[in-house]
Amino acid sequence: VSTMDIKRIEFQQKFDQVNFMLSDLAIDHPLAIRVRAFLLQCEERERRSNYSTLFEDLSEQLQADLVEEIFASSLDKIAYFKSRSPEFRLAVFKAMRIAVFAPGERLCQPATLYLIINHGGLVGQDGRIHIRGSSMNKDFMLESWSQELFKPGVALTYVQVHCLTRDQMREICERFPADRKEITRARMRVRA
Repeated sequence: VSTMDIKRIEFQQKFDQVNFMLSDLAIDHPLAIRVRAFLLQCEERERRSNYSTLFEDLSEQLQADLVEEIFASSLDKIAYFKSRSPEFRLAVFKAMRIAVFAPGERLCQPATLYLIINHGGLVGQDGRIHIRGSSMNKDFMLESWSQELFKPGVALTYVQVHCLTRDQMREICERFPADRKEITRARMRVRA
C-alpha cells in the first residue's frame, strides 16, 4: 500500500528536503511558512504534470478523446480553440505548462494565455475576478498586443493555471494549416 502512490512519496521526500534546507539555512519563520505553504500547493501540479507523460503511452485518438473529455468546456470558451480539430486541441493541451502562483503574486508573462484550473483559485485582473475555468489574456495572439496596455492579474488565493504563449500557439498553427485559417478569423473577431 505504501508504494502505490509513487508521486505522493516523491513529493513527501521533496517536502522533507525543503524542510531540512529551511532549517539548515535558518530561514525566518514567516518566510519558511510561506515556502512550505507554496510547496503544498504544488503537489497537485506535480501529479498533473505526470499525466502528460502517461498520455504519451496512449494512442493519438485516445489522447484527443481524453483532452475533449477533460478540457472541452474550458477550450470552447476561447475563440481560438472553439470548433478546432481534435488534433489541434490536443497539440494545444500538450504545449500548455502548469504554473502555480501564491496570493499576491502577479501573472504577468507577456502575450500569454492563462487558464485557471484549480478549485478555489481566484485571480483579480482589471477589476474582475477570474475563477476556475476562466481564461485571462484572450487577446494574447493579437499582433497589436502591447505591454503598455497589458493589465496583469494578481493571485488572490493559491492558483494553478495552464499557460500558453503566443510563440507556442504560432508553432502549433504552422502544423495545422486548416485550423490556422480559423485562428486568423478568430483573431479578427477578438480585435474588433
